[in-house]
Amino acid sequence: QLTINDLSGRVNIGDEVLDINQIAGQVGEGTIDGRLVVHLPKHKPAEAEVKIQLTSVPYEKFIPLFDDKQRIVATGDLFLTATMQGNGRNPLGLANTLNGTVEYQIKNSRVMKGIVVPKILTILDIPSRLQGKLDLSGEGIPIDRHSATVTIRNGIATTDNLLIDSPVVKIAMAGSYDIPTDQLNLEAVVSPFGSYTKLLQSIPLFGKLFKGERQGFTTAFLDIKGSFADPRIESHPIKSLGAGLTGLAHLAADVLINTLKLPIEMISPSDEKPAPKPVPPAPPGSQPPTASP
Repeated sequence: QLTINDLSGRVNIGDEVLDINQIAGQVGEGTIDGRLVVHLPKHKPAEAEVKIQLTSVPYEKFIPLFDDKQRIVATGDLFLTATMQGNGRNPLGLANTLNGTVEYQIKNSRVMKGIVVPKILTILDIPSRLQGKLDLSGEGIPIDRHSATVTIRNGIATTDNLLIDSPVVKIAMAGSYDIPTDQLNLEAVVSPFGSYTKLLQSIPLFGKLFKGERQGFTTAFLDIKGSFADPRIESHPIKSLGAGLTGLAHLAADVLINTLKLPIEMISPSDEKPAPKPVPPAPPGSQPPTASP
């Protein structure tokens, strides 16, 4: 499904090791670099490690690798760095032995069709509220940045900083995905943003995160569970969280709050020069100061 042009690399074979390094290629306007090392001991299961880096790869060209049924239709520029190890020693399969780290960022994206984000917006009744202002179904959902750091341990992927930064809403998620059993367990926190805040904050599922504080954040909380292909997404009111946030909800809320605060904290208090302090009058009989030569 993925077309790579100008693919090159260096292959070394010896001592029961296949080492393909200096891998380089072109994917659309982007590039792919990486290395693959496979240990092939005699009469023993193989063990492999792959390192890959994608730079400005068209996201729509990468999607078919994990979604061959076209459940996701989106555009954007994908930046990804990943290191992954796995082996054939587990009788339950390769997925149970996967370990590694994935960092990715998708910039300037539009999601025309998706598995999670469109469902979240529909549950919150956002598309109908924006009728006449944004055509989310026709033009897609604009997303400035979609990013996360994912850690994989024995086939279970976890993240505590997944962020979807859109001009319409900001969505933060924390949780896990069990790759061998195909089970999601995520908590999402959603907040309206920008010029659409006043229009969307009246949605019943939104509420103030910090009641009693002078500046509370308008948010909604959702549980995401089930298979990756068809997850169950359910909202729950803030009052059900009790006296405070814990667990995944707390992690996701921290990401969202830090993101909402960031632009304010980065703005300097003022670009104007402070007014000069008034000079106190000289004591009677004293001489005015003279300039040094």
